[in-house]
Amino acid sequence: MRYDMPLFRPPSEARSFILQSTLGCSWNNCTYCHMYRSKQFQIRPLADSLADIAQAGREAGDLIEKVFVADGDALVMPGVSPPLITLPPSRPEAAERPAPA
Repeated sequence: MRYDMPLFRPPSEARSFILQSTLGCSWNNCTYCHMYRSKQFQIRPLADSLADIAQAGREAGDLIEKVFVADGDALVMPGVSPPLITLPPSRPEAAERPAPA
């Protein structure tokens, strides 16, 4: 994976695969937040995100249970309405597991 630093993730996502689909924050003007001041906002090319997903699958495969879509505002991507990316589960039992609340 190619990460553009700094890379932030909530502590609750410590074991998640981080998919950096955007760089920075689309607003980046909140007076209380300075997380992405060093980055100019941009949407990563879809081919780069898909390459990262493929690499993660090769390297971690069944160890990946959750994906955290980073950086600051991934939902501004054109045509994005949750769920952002739907991937078929690699294990049958994953399809039977209820989604987290």
